[in-house]
Amino acid sequence: MTLDQLFYVIELSQQRTLADTANVLHISQSGLSKAVSQLEDELGVKIFERNRYGTELTPEGKELIPFIQEVIDNTLKFKDYATNLGTKSKKEVFRVAFANTILRPFLQEYLKMQASGIDFRMDLSQASSAKVVERVAHHEIDLGFAAINDYNHQYIKKLEFKPVHEGHLRLFTSKQNKILNADYIDTAQIRKQRFVLFDDPYNDAVFRHLQFLCGPLDVILRTSDPWTIVSSIKRLNAVTLARDWQALFSVYSPLVELPQLSIGHLVNDQFELGWVYDDEVMLPSVLKELMRRVTDRLKKT
Repeated sequence: MTLDQLFYVIELSQQRTLADTANVLHISQSGLSKAVSQLEDELGVKIFERNRYGTELTPEGKELIPFIQEVIDNTLKFKDYATNLGTKSKKEVFRVAFANTILRPFLQEYLKMQASGIDFRMDLSQASSAKVVERVAHHEIDLGFAAINDYNHQYIKKLEFKPVHEGHLRLFTSKQNKILNADYIDTAQIRKQRFVLFDDPYNDAVFRHLQFLCGPLDVILRTSDPWTIVSSIKRLNAVTLARDWQALFSVYSPLVELPQLSIGHLVNDQFELGWVYDDEVMLPSVLKELMRRVTDRLKKT
């Protein structure tokens, strides 16, 4: 039994005729028929019934199709996994995670380094600041970029934190929101809003403080996807809490185009944004260089 034979069975079950199947697979009809017959003989099961109208699955064939498809899928997954292992053994692989959004300067410097001939592989991901810190602590990633405030400094005590910039948690709204007409944003104005929140435990600490001042607030959506957040703000006249500095440098630009209001007079909205890594594990030189380039670019803007 070969993988090709299994592919032939799946394709024949869909095309229903030897001629159409052979044409799709770019093999001869006789070769296709022989391969399928050999598989049936090996298994001791008749998979197809052939008649003048075409080829139909037998009842036994219909039972076998899901298992055949599963074998094919698992075989291909195994081959992909093995190929990736081979790739990893040939070049260095660096794991980096960003809080909420990948920063545009990081992408620009990464592309520059790759274009210059520095050969490495990057496993790049996005998560909440809390998750980034947790993954660094558990050595699941080599380097993280997170936003830290007074509520969560305790979580990075055993890690190295290299600040790059300060940012503030702002209230982002639609351009039609009446809160923009207010001379002063107070708790009464906040209570009227519908919130769509980023899935970020560090932001949640600020939101809980806001609810302590305002009472229960109306949360209609929680997600990690910025496109969904922005769409909900625009179409539902909702608001969100997001860090101004990250929005400015995000690879996803529509968020920074929305009006934003300060809530610093109500809660501590300050964050420090920077690199998080385990100082006991030596960072590879390529990552250090990438971190230096991105930091320089961010501090100049």
